[in-house]
Amino acid sequence: MTIHKTIPFVYQCMMSYFHVIRSWLWMVICLFLMACTEDEPPKNTPGYSPNGGLEGTTETGFHYLALGDSYTIGHGVSKSQSWPVLLTKALLEAEVSMADPEVIAATGWTTSDLLRAIKSKDDLRETYDLVSLLIGVNNQFQGRSLSQFEQEYRALLSEALAFAGNNKNRVFVLSIPDYSVTPVGASRDVEQIRQEIDAFNASKKRITEEMGVQYFNITGISRDAANNPALIASDGLHPSGKMYQFWMESIFSRIKNMLMS
Repeated sequence: MTIHKTIPFVYQCMMSYFHVIRSWLWMVICLFLMACTEDEPPKNTPGYSPNGGLEGTTETGFHYLALGDSYTIGHGVSKSQSWPVLLTKALLEAEVSMADPEVIAATGWTTSDLLRAIKSKDDLRETYDLVSLLIGVNNQFQGRSLSQFEQEYRALLSEALAFAGNNKNRVFVLSIPDYSVTPVGASRDVEQIRQEIDAFNASKKRITEEMGVQYFNITGISRDAANNPALIASDGLHPSGKMYQFWMESIFSRIKNMLMS
């Protein structure tokens, strides 16, 4: 092959290679853009919410903030089975206008953790129409002192009241459930757990009532799991959706009255 024929041939090969590379590069860019937008609902779509968007909620409805730990997020069950979501759904079904609930909670949080999380949040509303607080089991589980719990719990309840515009009739507290009746609890000192949970709850109830806030005892319901495995989630420690439903039903009418008063 002469040089005059070789140069055009080489140039043609290079151009063909360039077109192949460009085609592949364009395909990769398209796939990347599709991956970035897949299943992401537009932020201005009616009903869209970072919390999942419960059907029937509106931005003009009552705004509810739930503070807590794994019992508040519903660890071990689907989000739709957590008691704050069940409560919101029940209120909607009772024709009470509600916005999507907001939650500040995580598995393993103690009173110290929840206080830090609240202080680090910068995207919260100034006030809410309803605020709940369920915290303390991890203080007991981790062997934290009762005196530390009392000090930090009082601070948390003050935070909850501030979120409710200092309206004591719009804040409520749930007692600490008793996990000694679960398979995981049974592997520890059951009697010690029960006694310490009772001690934490006694302090919690006293402080709550001193500050004029509604206190709901759901510990008795949690202990029904001793004779009903269906009330325990598959992890052998946390409540099942059925248990959360029972908690919600036990407080529903009083919560509805709180909002309607």
